[in-house]
Amino acid sequence: MCAKRSVLGLSVAYSGHMGFWYWGPPPASATSVLGVGFNPGYLERFFASVRLLARLDNHLQVNNDEQHAPLWLASGLREPRTGVAKSAVE
Repeated sequence: MCAKRSVLGLSVAYSGHMGFWYWGPPPASATSVLGVGFNPGYLERFFASVRLLARLDNHLQVNNDEQHAPLWLASGLREPRTGVAKSAVE
């Protein structure tokens, strides 16, 4: 599913959640991420720019972990992803 470009022309999605290894890592050219629910200070450790795009709303009043969660655009990866992965677990 994530190995090919979407028929809608959207970028391929990658995720560190659950089945990440099925899809493989994103290419080195991917230097921006959309992060849901993260603390901006955490993202700023790894990215030069972190900007709030929106807060999620399912419009159904379903109270789940994502309802009203912030959606961040983080860009300008500060170091190669291999270094980020090591830093993230420390």
